[in-house]
Amino acid sequence: MAPALPYLAMPEKLLLITPAWVPFARELIIASGVIEIAASLALATRTRLHCWAGVINWPGPHKDATDS
Repeated sequence: MAPALPYLAMPEKLLLITPAWVPFARELIIASGVIEIAASLALATRTRLHCWAGVINWPGPHKDATDS
């Protein structure tokens, strides 16, 4: 859950790395943080949605790994 906090606490820093073509960039960054926190809670509580929570969180780390 901690990696989601910058999305909410300082979205301006993430705006610096967001492509200019992304519409409503600030709002999307904040929404991403809220979704990541919700997904983290779903994973931690083992609700029936925990499988989907893992899928939601997958694209970012995958992109980081393939770009390295």
